[in-house]
Formats: sequence, structure tokens, C-alpha cells
Amino acid sequence: MFGELTAIETICHLMVTSELEECYLSIPSPFDEDSSIDLYVTLDKNTENDVKIIDRFTIYYNKSKIRFKNIVC
Repeated sequence: MFGELTAIETICHLMVTSELEECYLSIPSPFDEDSSIDLYVTLDKNTENDVKIIDRFTIYYNKSKIRFKNIVC
């Protein structure tokens, strides 16, 4: 692999490989543009991955069960 991963790319990689233990995400609030919503994220079970080649195209399937919890400060 070349270069560096961003924070969200690292989280996605950990989710796909079932290595995510926990993380916190901050997203813009859809209700108030001046605030954000903080989420606590964990995997609820191991991720299931499958790769198929159909007509020379590689199709990647990913099934993840993720638990989000709103952090109220």
C-alpha cells in the first residue's frame, strides 16, 4: 500500500477486516448547522466478506452489523 489513509479510511478498513473495537465519530447535526452529533461506534459481530468475478468484473460484497450510540454531552 502506498501513501497514508485518512481517519475514515482507517475506520472502514478496520470494519471490513473485523478489527474495529470502538471509535468515536463526529458528524454535522441535521437539525442545527452550528453543532455536531458525536457517535460511539462498535461492531456488533464479525464482518462477512465475499468476492465474485462476473463477466470480468470483480464484485465485492460486505455485510457488517454496526452499533451506533449517541453521546450526549
